[in-house]
Amino acid sequence: MNVAASTLAQLRGLDAGAWRGPQWQGERIPTLTEALATVPRGKRLYVELKTGPAIIPEVERAVRASGKAPGQIVFIGFDLATMAELKRRNPAHHVHWIVSPRRLSGGRLPGADSLVRQARATNLDGLFLRHTFAIDAGFLGKIRAAGLRSYTWTVNDPATAKRLAAAGIDGIVTDDPVRIRRQIR
Repeated sequence: MNVAASTLAQLRGLDAGAWRGPQWQGERIPTLTEALATVPRGKRLYVELKTGPAIIPEVERAVRASGKAPGQIVFIGFDLATMAELKRRNPAHHVHWIVSPRRLSGGRLPGADSLVRQARATNLDGLFLRHTFAIDAGFLGKIRAAGLRSYTWTVNDPATAKRLAAAGIDGIVTDDPVRIRRQIR
């Protein structure tokens, strides 16, 4: 289903939970407003923007209406221009660029210096790096020295998670957080 070409009613008609197991059958896709309402005080929600800058005013409206503190909502996205515009309009919020080799020109893996230059030029707060980057302590040290946070996705292999944690990554996105946390400890 093409999400951009669908109405909210059509999207709400989908079963978002059945694929996960019978106990989640019948779960519906929440709106951003509904998702924000579930975030307890002191906890954070990462909101990934999948479209261009046209979505920003609606995202801002939902965030304002939620009454959540800026530190409770972190924005992430693949489109550097969209993330830069979001940060420009919302300087109190943390905004991170998701960097994937597949989405970069030629699929080349840029070095830390190039990524830091682009993130700093757009006032972003951090980078979400595909775990296939050559991430090591030196790479992460350059990111940290620039005042940026570093995260990686999607790491389901315990050995990879342990290596990245030892190198100093700030956070790891995984499909199995309990298992990965246990392995890292």
